Amino acid sequence: MGGDRLKIGVTVGRKKTTPIALDVFGSSVINVTQGAEVEAMYSRDLKFDIEGLQQDVITRLDQISELMTTASNILGEENLNKKYTKFKQEVDTAKQQVENLELVMSIIAPMKAGKSTAINAIVGQELLPSRSDAMTTLPTEVVFKAELEQPILKLSQQVVSVFSKTIAALRSNLQEFDTDQMKRIRAKYGHLDYLFKLFEKKQNPSSPSLVPKQETFDLNDIRGTLTVLNDIIRLCSLIDGVEDPIGELLGLDSPRIETPFWQQDAQETANVGNLVIIDTPGSNEAGQEQRLETVIRKQIEKSAVVLIMLNFGTIGATDNDKVKTEVENVRKLQGRGKDNLYVLVNQIDRRGKGSRTPEQVKEFVKQAYGIGDSGDNKDTNRVFEISAHWALFSANFFVQGLDKNKDKAKDDIKSRPDIARDLLGAEWEEDLEDASLEELERKVRRLRERSGFDKFLKKAIEELMLFAAPKSMKEALQESCSYLNKIEEDVRLQKTAIDKKVEETQKDKYELESKIHSLNNCRNRLKIQIDQKHKKLNDKLEGLIIPLKEAARVTSNDYFSNDRNKALKKWIQLAHQQDVAKEIVNKIIDEFISFEVWIKEKSNLPFNWKDVNGNNDYSVKFSSQADAEEFAKLAVDYATGRTEKLFDSIRNATKQELEKSRQELRSLLDSQTKQIIEEAMEQLSKAFDLEIPPPPPQPQPKIDLDSIQPSVNQLPEYGYVQEYETYRPFYFLWLVKIKKKVERYRQVGNKYSVYLNDLITQINELIDTNIDRIYQGSKQYIIEQFEKDTETFFQNLQQYLGEYQDLMNWSLTTQQQSEEKQKIMVEKINILENYYNEQITKVTNHLKQIESLLLNNG
Repeated sequence: MGGDRLKIGVTVGRKKTTPIALDVFGSSVINVTQGAEVEAMYSRDLKFDIEGLQQDVITRLDQISELMTTASNILGEENLNKKYTKFKQEVDTAKQQVENLELVMSIIAPMKAGKSTAINAIVGQELLPSRSDAMTTLPTEVVFKAELEQPILKLSQQVVSVFSKTIAALRSNLQEFDTDQMKRIRAKYGHLDYLFKLFEKKQNPSSPSLVPKQETFDLNDIRGTLTVLNDIIRLCSLIDGVEDPIGELLGLDSPRIETPFWQQDAQETANVGNLVIIDTPGSNEAGQEQRLETVIRKQIEKSAVVLIMLNFGTIGATDNDKVKTEVENVRKLQGRGKDNLYVLVNQIDRRGKGSRTPEQVKEFVKQAYGIGDSGDNKDTNRVFEISAHWALFSANFFVQGLDKNKDKAKDDIKSRPDIARDLLGAEWEEDLEDASLEELERKVRRLRERSGFDKFLKKAIEELMLFAAPKSMKEALQESCSYLNKIEEDVRLQKTAIDKKVEETQKDKYELESKIHSLNNCRNRLKIQIDQKHKKLNDKLEGLIIPLKEAARVTSNDYFSNDRNKALKKWIQLAHQQDVAKEIVNKIIDEFISFEVWIKEKSNLPFNWKDVNGNNDYSVKFSSQADAEEFAKLAVDYATGRTEKLFDSIRNATKQELEKSRQELRSLLDSQTKQIIEEAMEQLSKAFDLEIPPPPPQPQPKIDLDSIQPSVNQLPEYGYVQEYETYRPFYFLWLVKIKKKVERYRQVGNKYSVYLNDLITQINELIDTNIDRIYQGSKQYIIEQFEKDTETFFQNLQQYLGEYQDLMNWSLTTQQQSEEKQKIMVEKINILENYYNEQITKVTNHLKQIESLLLNNG
């Protein structure tokens, strides 16, 4: 008898479970291994198990694909042939997904946490653009491919088209700005000045285009293209009159950078699949939080592992509640029993005397966010301290070959005094002169180790391989198994029908065709009732809009009350009126902060808030135009931050009402078609002398209103004492242009005054416009969804009955053949039956293996 190894867990008292491996020979235990050594041993074994299982699954899918071709040839009726050809294509697609597994990991972080630097450290070079101002608005996928020699940025044609349209709209709007307006906006958004210069250039065939290419090579060009794309989106949220493209882009493929590996840890995934890291926007960018929340959510939904990055220097500071909310949102979106959430605490290179120790950091994260464990059980440790700064430097050192050139290595270190000090100590200049290349290489490797990067990356990749790879294989096998079941069903029906007389089959076919015709008549008959349900839903939504507008509108009380109950009185009333708003309103109440406190946290503007509250016109005076504009912008951000959260409640209300109406529509369609389908099933059961299963459950498409993304930050720029705006009033049917005088702020002597009441009027006009936009967008979505639901419902029922009609056509063809040909056909069907039984058994075994793998590592 051979030896076996058993892995077990032992729990003593309240202590953690300790993994133990027992080497067993016969009935005797000949060796005992425990702790971390067991985990490492099984981690290696598991890696090979996953690779082997992946190859087995690919082989299985290959054989199932061949079986679909065989079924198509044997059951050669035209529509049956098409059905199995389609099944084969689906199996081939599933096989490609298993062959080219994408192990997806997203990183979310507050602005300036070092997210792009961390991704660059994994890549091994400065691939993603980064700066002190916010950068990422458009999620970018970084895909590691072993066979590549240089990175490539890829954009789909649809994404290029969206940017082409957006750039044209921006150029047109910016051309309407006068010189002073342009100066002010460029002064306010200095980091976008390069973009304004590009827009100023006259376009001619020889000048470079702002519109991106579908493929971009070279590191500098990739960084430049990504910078422009992200800033174009950011500019759209700042310039009035240009539609924000982010809603449209959310429905398209994200920009994708394919890049080679540089280090062994990332290389380990190559045999199983491609590591994909998603760079997401910073979640706390001022004035953009609500807008970017949807963008981040979309990326989390498709990620197997989510990393939340925190800044060591600000951990536990003002953004603590926001991080806690993000953690809760991620867990809701993951919707899995397994928690695949990790925390990266970046910038530990800034740790000094009096800073939190590693143990204190882990304990804080555990207590604040419920992530990780501060104890000794390393398997549950989900908190990693890193220095992306150190990791990126060390990566560059080896990628650029500095470990082979002493002079270049020293020049590079000399150009980075902060790194040199961390690498060599306080007297680094003297020590650098005397250091050998071997010593520098050793110290850089040590710095890499101190960065904590490899430890975190190894754990994250392990997690991806343990969870994402088996999950993808399981989905592919389950899908393919459903096609095998179709063969089984068709074979059973054919074996029964082949012995029937031609006249009987012909009669059965005519009766079935009459049921299909009845379905068409039913659909036409229901049109009036469906239109009535559609109108009822629109009326309900219109009724929701009025109280939502009332709550959303800003008043002076929003700015001057320090009492949350007084400041949020209308919000609380809204929550009593509409259940759908309760969650949003409760969140707003919990997060309430008075404007006086809020603006002091956000700026150092010189003004006395009590003086403002005491005057009748609520004017705020400043000595500079820049201060006046900054105050106006912050006043808008304060009001609209809450209002944009209300937009979520509008979408939630719309979604809930649409769900109810769709259920009513489904009930109506079911009730009106039930008798037709039941009669058809009874007739088919007699025709085939078998129990006929009911139609499969109708698909329930996900309702997605995220593309309806208004923004209330697009207020006009503050400018001259008097300006003239052109508009088309409704009482002239929008045909005649009228000019009206508008005051932005007033300059009296050396003072610039911002009038809150005027500002509030403009904010409320914009809020009303955007709520109407949500309503109109939802209204159009409802029209399309009702039509789509009805169309899909009847298509599925007709397909269900049509498949039996196809089988009858095949039976008629076979029944009219000679006895010899019929005998050959029966033999072929029997062979087909043996094939699919064999494949179903093997697929079932693979699924059991995968379930066991997931269970043991879940």
